[in-house]
Amino acid sequence: MNSNKNISISDLILALMSIGIPFTIKLGNISLIIGFLYTLYLLIISKGKLFKEGMSFKFVFPMGFFLIVLASTFYSKDVASGLKQVEKNMLFPLIVLTLIVINSTKQINIRSTLKVFSLSTLVCTLILVFIGITRIFNGEGIEVLFFHELGSFFDLHPVYMAINLCITTLFITDEYLIREDYRSKKRFIIVLVLAFSIFALFLCASKAVIFCFAMLYCVQLYRVFRSLTYRAAMFTSILLISFVVVKTPKLADRFLQGLHFDISEFSPTNKVEEAVVFDNYEKSNVSDLELRYLMFKMGTFHVIDDSKLIFGYGIGDVQNHIDYYYMLYGLAPGWFEGYNLHNQYLQYLVTYGIFVFLFFCAYIYYSARLAILNKNQLHLFFLILISIIFLFECLLSRNKGIVIFIFLNTLFLILYKNENSYNRHKGHTQ
Repeated sequence: MNSNKNISISDLILALMSIGIPFTIKLGNISLIIGFLYTLYLLIISKGKLFKEGMSFKFVFPMGFFLIVLASTFYSKDVASGLKQVEKNMLFPLIVLTLIVINSTKQINIRSTLKVFSLSTLVCTLILVFIGITRIFNGEGIEVLFFHELGSFFDLHPVYMAINLCITTLFITDEYLIREDYRSKKRFIIVLVLAFSIFALFLCASKAVIFCFAMLYCVQLYRVFRSLTYRAAMFTSILLISFVVVKTPKLADRFLQGLHFDISEFSPTNKVEEAVVFDNYEKSNVSDLELRYLMFKMGTFHVIDDSKLIFGYGIGDVQNHIDYYYMLYGLAPGWFEGYNLHNQYLQYLVTYGIFVFLFFCAYIYYSARLAILNKNQLHLFFLILISIIFLFECLLSRNKGIVIFIFLNTLFLILYKNENSYNRHKGHTQ
């Protein structure tokens, strides 16, 4: 591996990109643009020699997917709406190309990059919690510390904040608790940092993220603590946290009510006279879980019934079709129009069709397979976390979701390339 410890411009650019991700979209975009401009400069002075990936799937997917978005835009009737999505999806090839070229100048140290990302996440979260506490002292209610209000100062969606905190917590645990040389050093500080990170994660109140994280973190902690005493203390702590959540009204309302499921069988139809029309009371009391059930049934039925399974509705037209069916069942206007289907897999299926859906699934499988082959628990946990959240949220419909997913996943894929290159070189020199 590259043993050069000197800090280069490439290191600083990568650090800047990592710092920008947890903060505002504007700051994150500025850092990404700086990184891309630096990449263009490197490609120009090297006459393109720094780009050596060729047909590597870690570049083929983001580039191919962006071209699909372009094609889908012009396939749509509402081209203008499609073009608005093109700008956002440019992040796929832009981020990957930037990371690949930077790695060609100096092999990326993923742990250093994740340290910067984690520190930035913690600083950003600390600022938001401090602002929330200040608002409480100024007379506002305690709800300013929860969910959408928590990230409102930076205009951050709680789901993306929660994902950043999950990754930060998993990384810090992996870096400073699992590794033997850190176990006896500064453990108290590490535990405090982890406690704050987990506390802030619950303030985000994103159910899917927290439930998935809880399962993964139990597995990770089980590896850290080998003695029965420590394991008993770990599970006691988890039960205590669960009890506090249930007994905290704001958190309990968010978690327990959102999991309520008491809806009769819903059968979508293409006949207006047979459509189930939800009244205002039902819409006011629908839970998050029930709403996602309705969206899933609607999406799967109508994409097949409308003969759009092969190529989808198109990126420019898909929301118009979704809104039409919301109106058919009385879920719009004035309620859920403009909402995506809150399932990334289904959203890609109805937007682009079955082949693009399979292309996307192949990229997830490709990444997971490499994580397993290289025995990288942190990458595998990241993919499990994201893949499960995809069942409940359309993360890749927003700037932050694309950036978090493609930036971190590409870093891990580049790590495997670097390690394989190092091992081949070492084998040749022995």
